[in-house]
Amino acid sequence: MNDRHLTANEIDLYIEKDLDDRARTDIEEHLLGCALCRGRVAREQRLSRALQTVPRQEPPLDLAARID
Repeated sequence: MNDRHLTANEIDLYIEKDLDDRARTDIEEHLLGCALCRGRVAREQRLSRALQTVPRQEPPLDLAARID
């Protein structure tokens, strides 16, 4: 995997821990040798943590009726 950079999808799956063991190991090995991808993963992890702090709001009950 070291001959290319991680895709946005691979980074998302890695951060969300939605990979099988082999794929996770491949990405972790790539990150050891790729500063660019390490930086991208770190940035996405910071963003993910920040978004988790945003309060969730319920949509208005009449939202579906207003969409048309």
